[in-house]
Amino acid sequence: MLEIMRKSTYTYMPSLKRLLDSPVMAGACLVSGDAYLSREIEQVAGPGDSFENGERCLFVLDAGFDPEKLVPASALCLVAPGGTVMDSYLETKNVQDLTDYCNSINAPLLILPGNGDCAKSLANIRSTLIELIQESTNHLHQQLFNTVLERGIEGLIALVQDVIDKPVSLESAEFKQLVSCGMKSTPSRQRKSISAFAADLLESLASGSEPPSRYYYRSDDRIVIPLIHNDKNLIGYLSSSVKMTENANDYLWILKPVALSCMVDLVQRSKSDIGLNTASKSLLKELMSGQSLSAVELERVERHFGFDLYDGFFVFAIDALSKKGERVTRVHWPEDSAVSVEVEGTRVYVLPFHKRSRGQWQEELQNMLVPIRSRNKTLKFQVGASRPVDNVLEFHEAYRQARQSLIIGSMMHTGEECAIGYGELGLMRLLYLIVDHPEFEQFYQETLGPLEAYDKEWDTDLTETLKVYVDHGANLNSAARALYIHRNTMRYRLEQIEEDILKVDIDSQEVLLNLQVAYIIKQLRNR
Repeated sequence: MLEIMRKSTYTYMPSLKRLLDSPVMAGACLVSGDAYLSREIEQVAGPGDSFENGERCLFVLDAGFDPEKLVPASALCLVAPGGTVMDSYLETKNVQDLTDYCNSINAPLLILPGNGDCAKSLANIRSTLIELIQESTNHLHQQLFNTVLERGIEGLIALVQDVIDKPVSLESAEFKQLVSCGMKSTPSRQRKSISAFAADLLESLASGSEPPSRYYYRSDDRIVIPLIHNDKNLIGYLSSSVKMTENANDYLWILKPVALSCMVDLVQRSKSDIGLNTASKSLLKELMSGQSLSAVELERVERHFGFDLYDGFFVFAIDALSKKGERVTRVHWPEDSAVSVEVEGTRVYVLPFHKRSRGQWQEELQNMLVPIRSRNKTLKFQVGASRPVDNVLEFHEAYRQARQSLIIGSMMHTGEECAIGYGELGLMRLLYLIVDHPEFEQFYQETLGPLEAYDKEWDTDLTETLKVYVDHGANLNSAARALYIHRNTMRYRLEQIEEDILKVDIDSQEVLLNLQVAYIIKQLRNR
């Protein structure tokens, strides 16, 4: 979709060529200016009409055309209705005069078939243009709504920033920044005037009086569109940074429908106050990043999500995988059964619990996954769970634990489902901190490398035999039972490993510890 939008700044407006392909222009003769057929048309005007943007205006002439008195000196296109009246005019005035004039203002010239009725031609062309614009606008709106559904408001704002190559932000009615792509919050010096503009717009909508000539606020460095729900509720602002010398229309074509998409999403997600869901999620992200919140902001989060942040909760970090084990982002995450927010490309769920009746994280996770699986039946999920934490002061640490558990799980189970709790990671969470250190691989090669090389050369499975022995606490009988082999066979394999290959005492505490660490490294590297 991004590439489609980038083909033209005004993708929602039809080109002259597209208009020529419509029935109302059938049989039109292009006298001059075929190089301008790709230009977009914004409006249609006739003698006596006023218009704002001459560069995108198609002007319909009448028989009284006089180049010296013509108003649209920068019109996109001149259309002369055909018929006896125009034919007579052209015979007396010479069509070359008209062509020369169009060439002088870089505008194409068309001659329409018909009876020379300027008013009728004007009405027909204008009606067709409105239909084409509406068709393109509906398509653009659908694209933007699909982006919201698939990627959320954050994805929508990021898309707009890519399309117009300008900083963009979404703020609440109190100028609390909800989403931003390279744009700072509205400066205090501008908030008063923007609020006054929004108040005037609300008043005119409520009274049914003539609304202001502009639906957006323009300052020296930004365009701001108030988000007004049901003509009476101000729920936020969509802003884009622009230069004073730039034309607002170069950005409003997409900012206006984006504002509508943002407003619809904010309204649909709200549970108590309009726009509160997005604002509360933004506050949750701040908590996860380690920032502190004021008492008022904490109260807002608690009221919105319906649980006491000082009563304890679990945090789960979840990634979705396709059947092939590839990470996917198009997921239908349910939000009615638990609090969730997307952080760093990963879906994070927060599940409250009461201190007096703490459940195991595995039980909480299974209950949470039921609605997620029902909406995403073809996907697999990797999950990292935090330890249960008691209050909001530990929120950042809980998120860190959940995300680290998810990362370690994805390393151990590449492309497969897994669920790992931070409390069960043990030594893994320490080794993860040095997983990229050169000594990490060196230690593994010195400890298990010779055994792996032997297995590869002689097609044996002694690495797995030794792992089972280590996992069973160096108990020969227990390991033999786990492998379904005789204890003598097990003893023979261990002697082979100990004396011929590794040349170590595998029953010494130091060697056993080294082997345990090496097998954890093997898991982390998914080898």
